[in-house]
Amino acid sequence: MDPEGDPILSRYFSTSGGRTEDALSVWGGEHPYLTSVESPHEDHSPYNLTRHRFTWAELAGLLGLDDGALRALAADQQQQALRVTERTDTGRVSQVHIAGESYCALELRRRLDLPSTWWEPEKDSEGVTLTARGFGHGVGMSQYGADGMAQRGYSFREIIAHYYPDTSLQSLTDLDKSGE
Repeated sequence: MDPEGDPILSRYFSTSGGRTEDALSVWGGEHPYLTSVESPHEDHSPYNLTRHRFTWAELAGLLGLDDGALRALAADQQQQALRVTERTDTGRVSQVHIAGESYCALELRRRLDLPSTWWEPEKDSEGVTLTARGFGHGVGMSQYGADGMAQRGYSFREIIAHYYPDTSLQSLTDLDKSGE
């Protein structure tokens, strides 16, 4: 239950990459219990850190950009073919410029089939490698983080309290009695 006694939106995802994201940064809605928390017990996730390589031609094709213009920008050391222009408070990408076009990171994640919006670019003359952390939107409970906590002996109550701060558990029986 949230502090007002209402059921929470119990959002979850696969892997955070070490820290969850605030709901406000992803969906614009403010839920005090869907705030960023550390999630340190995810090392066993295959999605903790992944690399995704795109040639400049592949990137241009996926984004509907002019391949020649993108390659020219990439070849010119003074120009930036791909530049992260905005990040959330947790470090996830929120806005990117590619060949003069601006992209929301959520759109870029979908179009490039990336596991998350938390990544770092490594550019070279042939293309770009995006090293991504985590898998999913990052809001709420990390499934691999919760599993890691459980493997270390944390109870389900401790896990829920960690990922949904300032909430409380209430039994359905108690809810039924309060509604009478």
